[in-house]
Amino acid sequence: MLFRSSSADQSVDLSSATFQWQNQENQNIGLNSSTLNVTEYLSSTSANEEVPMTFYVIVTNADGCSKKEAITLEKVFCDIQKGISVNNDGKNDFFDLSLMGVKHLSIFNRYGMKVYAKSNYTVEWKGQSDNGDDLPDGTYYYVIDFNSGPTKTGWIYISREE
Repeated sequence: MLFRSSSADQSVDLSSATFQWQNQENQNIGLNSSTLNVTEYLSSTSANEEVPMTFYVIVTNADGCSKKEAITLEKVFCDIQKGISVNNDGKNDFFDLSLMGVKHLSIFNRYGMKVYAKSNYTVEWKGQSDNGDDLPDGTYYYVIDFNSGPTKTGWIYISREE
């Protein structure tokens, strides 16, 4: 996910301008780029970031004039993955909904029976039932209630093959 600075007006030559990005605590987190890669920033920090989060960009033109503008990220919504491969290779081993502000997640099998539910969900589901038993490979259906915004439904496939 990238943010692009639009704080400079038409009279600023962006090719000669400098950029400084700051987080909510006014700590410098990026320099000399008109974009901020929020995904890289979130991966690099040990802070438990939650949305909404505000970033600041300071644009300075060649004459030394600066303008600081706040950019608020209301929610992070990337495509929800379509599968997990629970094989402990460190790739897609769990259903990752971190940073999406999930109030409640419910998982159903193909017969409509609820097999897993969790409030304040982030990354806990690795294809297990509520009692901790491994669920068989197959397609499962989810209902996600977000802290804000509409409920989302969809499907996810479990594959345990190596």
